[in-house]
Amino acid sequence: MATSIEKIPTELLDLITSDLSLEEFSSLRLSCKAVYASSLHSFGIAFCSKRVCILTLPSLENIVSISKHVEFGSTMRELDFAADVRPEDAVNTTQDLIMLPQEEVERRNPNASTARAKREFHEALMAQAEATGRMNEGILSEMLIEAFRNFPKLETIRFYQETVSPTSTRTFKKSSRVAYASCCFQQILTAIIESRLTLEKLKTVEKPGVYRCSRSGAVVSHDAFYVNLPRLEGLKQSFVRLRSLELWISASYHGRSRLPGWENGISQFLAAAPALESLTLHIDAIAYGSRYCIDIVRSIANTVYLPKLRKLHFVGAQFDEEDLANLVTKHKNTLCILRFECSRMHHGTWRALFETFRESLQLEALRLEFPTQGDERVTFPFSDYWCHYLSVNDQDDYDEKWTMPDLLTELIDGLKVGLERDADPDSDIAYDSDDPGASAATWERMHRVAHSDDGSLDDILDRSDDEDH
Repeated sequence: MATSIEKIPTELLDLITSDLSLEEFSSLRLSCKAVYASSLHSFGIAFCSKRVCILTLPSLENIVSISKHVEFGSTMRELDFAADVRPEDAVNTTQDLIMLPQEEVERRNPNASTARAKREFHEALMAQAEATGRMNEGILSEMLIEAFRNFPKLETIRFYQETVSPTSTRTFKKSSRVAYASCCFQQILTAIIESRLTLEKLKTVEKPGVYRCSRSGAVVSHDAFYVNLPRLEGLKQSFVRLRSLELWISASYHGRSRLPGWENGISQFLAAAPALESLTLHIDAIAYGSRYCIDIVRSIANTVYLPKLRKLHFVGAQFDEEDLANLVTKHKNTLCILRFECSRMHHGTWRALFETFRESLQLEALRLEFPTQGDERVTFPFSDYWCHYLSVNDQDDYDEKWTMPDLLTELIDGLKVGLERDADPDSDIAYDSDDPGASAATWERMHRVAHSDDGSLDDILDRSDDEDH
């Protein structure tokens, strides 16, 4: 005679099990044969559709095992790859704080086997790349090709390095981190192409949490995006449905050692995704101001056209007004959301660029965060002097609805270049033009620290606030 639980319809059982932990779900499945058989697909969706793979051999072998399972392989939708930031092996003593060698840490810490596995994989991958001279082929690509071929519904891939902050100049300057991230990214890309996997989202950054700036990411060298002609057709097939792309790019990697046409690799990569709707590019560190970024943006503006592009977001980028105007007007029929975060106008003015937006685009939203023009900060006479947000759909502060051209006209008339402004007695932040120290000191500290190795922009702002009070 059937038990009560066996009589529960599959749809209701799926609802009951949707909030169960792995242990609870496993115990329920073992309660009877009927539930065990009917809940297998739901179990796969709950615990195999979204996975985080730490780049170690055991973790990769687990992903390959999941891909070979008849039920679980077909449930995989999102796959994150978290790479290691190689630990230091030397003993360092700083202010009475002793940093133990990695071997000693592993001996004392029962969870250190994971750290050891990360280090071993890191060393093996880089040694193999050095021995063969091929960054895009190796043990990682071989294992992922096998797995990807058995993930027919995999839509999203994220790749990031743990504890690497997007706002830290140290992240972009650490060549060993960039080299490892670039090697991993190239092998993941090879696996995508060789397995003929078709993606909808590809990001070199962690999934957003409560605080967007606290996400980890992987900074990839500009040349890692170059794909030779034989593989380019395969890349286009894999990117035919790609809707969202977010990349952290080191434009200054390799320094002055550049081959002719080096800046076109990223353009070629972007052009392979004709269905792209959302594009976010973090190019070099915030406030770092790499001159090589200008060439990359110019190449994108001159050669890339994405017929479905709706959202464009630049972080830490440096560009010329003419190039940005060319890029956005080329996409004027589809582009409706623009965001510039800690971006620098090298030649030209923001005012002229905003006039282009007003005359040529049909924007729904424009977000500006800490823009600079040359070496001077752009300020706005609104609630936040350094940031401004325009939206045709969010106008609670207005008595009547304004059009985007009206909002842009107000922005153009009100923006100022430079920190100095007349003191506002009703404002908590008053820039006194008679006291240069009050207005210039904060930016001087930010500019000085941003070009050093002292941390993130968030840290700089917090430090500035502490020093001003």
